[in-house]
Amino acid sequence: MPPLFAGAGVGDVMTAEIAGRPRRPGKPVQIVALAGCSIVLLMTGIALTNGFLGGAAWPERIQSPAAMIHIGISFLALPLTVVQLAQRKGTRPHRMIGYAWCGLLMAGALASFFIYELTGGFSPPHVFAATTVIFVPWIIYSARKRQRKTHRNLVLSIAFMQILAGALTFIPERRSIGDLFWPLFG
Repeated sequence: MPPLFAGAGVGDVMTAEIAGRPRRPGKPVQIVALAGCSIVLLMTGIALTNGFLGGAAWPERIQSPAAMIHIGISFLALPLTVVQLAQRKGTRPHRMIGYAWCGLLMAGALASFFIYELTGGFSPPHVFAATTVIFVPWIIYSARKRQRKTHRNLVLSIAFMQILAGALTFIPERRSIGDLFWPLFG
């Protein structure tokens, strides 16, 4: 089967798959990123479910259209992060999901530039968005040029930014997603 995109072959990953060699476990950093993104995904899912079911009042700060769009897109990108970190690299599904993931990351980052409720202007979390806007094209470029180490490091950097940004939204009394989550526990 020809590669989906010119110059985007599957390399030694497919060779190992065909040869029947066992898949080697992920590196510790990748495993930590996978676990962290999974936890943030689970907590966000619980919080949003609680908010939609009326178990907690939506904080006014996250009711703006830009915030709702950003939250929705970010919630769609998180499971793709988990899938990308867990699945075999270099395969056709990895590339296809990767492009979707990159599109969601860019859309979420761009939407976040219209959220000003924290300080009335740009705030520290906007650094994550600016970094994402820079890293996403670089992720695609490094994958297409087969710069695996660069690609991996950039993807893991984005994953850790997702974990940190997600964790910051769960700080109690921050009038964010955490206000939909913590009422479930007292």
